[in-house]
Amino acid sequence: MIVRLIEESRLIQAVSRVLRAILGTLEAGLVGHGANWIAERLRESWILRLLFFGAPAWPEWTRHSSIIAFLRGRVGVSPEEDPSMAGPIRWALWALILYVPIELYVTTRLPTDVKYLSDLLIFGASLLVLARSLSHGWAYRATPLDLPIASLVAVGLLSGILNGESFKFWLFGMRAYLEYALVYFLVAAAPLTERDRRSLILGVVLMGLLMALVGVAQEFLHVATPRSWVGVVGASQGISTRVFGTMGNPNTYAGYLVMLISLLGALVVVNGVPSWLKSVATAGLLVALLSLLVTYSREALIGLFVAGCVIAIAGDARALIVLLLAASLAIIGDPKVLLHLASAFSQNYASVSLKFGRLYFWARSLLVISQHPLVGVGPGMFGGSVAYDLQSPVLVHYGLPAVATIDSEWLEVGAELGILGLLAYVWILSAIIRTSVTAFLRDSDPVFRAVSLGSAAAAAGFAVQSVFAGLFEVHQVVLMLWLLAGFAAWRWRVVGNARPAS
Repeated sequence: MIVRLIEESRLIQAVSRVLRAILGTLEAGLVGHGANWIAERLRESWILRLLFFGAPAWPEWTRHSSIIAFLRGRVGVSPEEDPSMAGPIRWALWALILYVPIELYVTTRLPTDVKYLSDLLIFGASLLVLARSLSHGWAYRATPLDLPIASLVAVGLLSGILNGESFKFWLFGMRAYLEYALVYFLVAAAPLTERDRRSLILGVVLMGLLMALVGVAQEFLHVATPRSWVGVVGASQGISTRVFGTMGNPNTYAGYLVMLISLLGALVVVNGVPSWLKSVATAGLLVALLSLLVTYSREALIGLFVAGCVIAIAGDARALIVLLLAASLAIIGDPKVLLHLASAFSQNYASVSLKFGRLYFWARSLLVISQHPLVGVGPGMFGGSVAYDLQSPVLVHYGLPAVATIDSEWLEVGAELGILGLLAYVWILSAIIRTSVTAFLRDSDPVFRAVSLGSAAAAAGFAVQSVFAGLFEVHQVVLMLWLLAGFAAWRWRVVGNARPAS
């Protein structure tokens, strides 16, 4: 019913006609041909082929393994789609999509136990799949991220043992890293129907549009932003409001918007996506871009640029033109954006940050890594909310007892899990990108092709933002990351060794 109302709307039909005309103009012009040439050259470069292209093939042995065949013969395998299991999992995922974007807003106004609702939904659905698998013989289907995720768990276990870490710290530390990876497995491997997955994608788009509208409303209503989020530097540039949506702070909201824009941008540029969905995605994209702009989040803007480049290189070169036009319009329309970006490289920012800001925290983190290079100091022991909430002795030892985050996922992983943890972290992100690009190239379904492309872009944007923020424990951001990665991994398995789609 919702889809039909949207599809038959005169506004949506008008937007569809305008969008087709704009994309056709970009394709036919000299600039469009130039963008295609640049994207093609980039695709052929060895480093991008190494990072983004080529199928992650390790699970292929499960298709032919005599051991797996024997186990399947013993336990039996339910169909790829199992409606009897799909219902509860579908509703749990729907609840997460609708609840997590407003979770921080809700937990400041309702009893603190509400903050565990998302945990209950994730673990409850996961336990349901496990129980059903044991009692009804549904066999797990391998995904390309199984080994990368398992490697991070193994490094975390090794680090905890070697550091003599308490079980409580270890459990909460690993939960912060990988709790939402369970969402990935629910989407990628659980026997949901294709219709379920399509409805979940629509849910993400519509909820994202609503969240983007909240940011625009805050900007036009001049909703007061806490002084700590504007900062001395921001105030000196005339920034009085940094929108934060329902998520407590502008950087969290901006991280969510980068994930959302990656999906919406892919839906807009991929050919064959239904016109009504493309129109909704276009409207959402414009609103989300405006909201992201007025968060004045430097790391998110850089992450968005990288995500846009991935869409252009792997998918549609016209995204390069749109990216440059959008950047130019943003700078012309609001010069404070460029000033705020440039301020990160100023002497004033460096001097303030070195006293007790991001650069000071980074220096402390590098000291920890230099002293514990291989497996770090243990999960949850340094740099994140777990260390702050439980008052980690390591955090106290290095003079950061009052710091809830060191503002870099890369340095946090390096400090807590060492070089081995960083390698596992890189493996996870690169596997998401490679799996997503492979699914995009091989899939013939336009909607799922777009979702896979959006997943690759979101993972690349996440990797860049993670340099400047600790994002693995930010539910609003990682839910989107793992959801999109799950859709891409499922399509990777479904399309198998199909030839690249035209």
